[in-house]
Amino acid sequence: MFGIINVFKPRGITSRDCVDHLQKLFYPLKVGHAGTLDPIAEGVLLIAIGQAVRTMDILHELPKKYHGSFWLGRRSESVDTETEMEVLPNVPIPTQSELESASRNFVGQIQQKPPVYSAIKIDGARAYALARKGRKIEIPSREVTVHELTVSDCTADRFSILVHCDGGTYIRSLGRDIAQMCNTDAVMTHLIRTAVGSCNIENAIRLEELVTRSDAEKVLLNPALLMPRNRVVLSDQEVKLMRNGVYLTIYKERIVANSGNRQTAQDEMIAVDLEGRLRSIMTRRSDLEWGGSKNFDPC
Repeated sequence: MFGIINVFKPRGITSRDCVDHLQKLFYPLKVGHAGTLDPIAEGVLLIAIGQAVRTMDILHELPKKYHGSFWLGRRSESVDTETEMEVLPNVPIPTQSELESASRNFVGQIQQKPPVYSAIKIDGARAYALARKGRKIEIPSREVTVHELTVSDCTADRFSILVHCDGGTYIRSLGRDIAQMCNTDAVMTHLIRTAVGSCNIENAIRLEELVTRSDAEKVLLNPALLMPRNRVVLSDQEVKLMRNGVYLTIYKERIVANSGNRQTAQDEMIAVDLEGRLRSIMTRRSDLEWGGSKNFDPC
């Protein structure tokens, strides 16, 4: 048995806490999450159960939507309220028009510098863990993709942004960078992740609703329906051949384009059986030949 649960992570706990809650219900099956939410954040957190943890690298690619709130004229090392804030003297308070104008520079493929307090690994350790120990670290800028960015709720020294972006984008950094283009700074006070791929906050399950294993099994989602890959339906015989390491000849006419989430890998697709269950992540070996790189047992 395996699948994905669209969990609503509440503010004040870690993503790991959510995993631990479900791990108690599904032990000894493996449980993991795709995409960390910081303790001050809430919203959609995809949690993989059983063999579905092997799909997490692909689930990480899913586009995400956020609503982030910011406090202007403040600065902190974590770029949010988790560390001590410094009030900046004599800095301007930008208007909504100025913030909107600045935000246009952060749409598309952009270079972004992640916060020091982040889950990025440095020498095998999480950056935030090193920062909390007082170690000075430098995180290089990297390219991220922002599809849409809207400034809203501007009142006095506060503003919010609505963001549709690819994985790896730091909303804290977006708000900070927008403010810095307006000759000030900002810290994030609240963050809500409203969607990951086709999973949205309206359909997210709260932890208090997941009391027993049966509760969780009822809301398991088929990973094949979430993954940003094209797909092919295999016959029972083809499934057996693939599991035995045989390359399959698959003509383009059989490949179904992914409609729910955009395709992010041209030489990889998923294979489902006649019942629609995920059976393999397949890799192109030649123009028409495909082989299973990760196979799954739906039982």
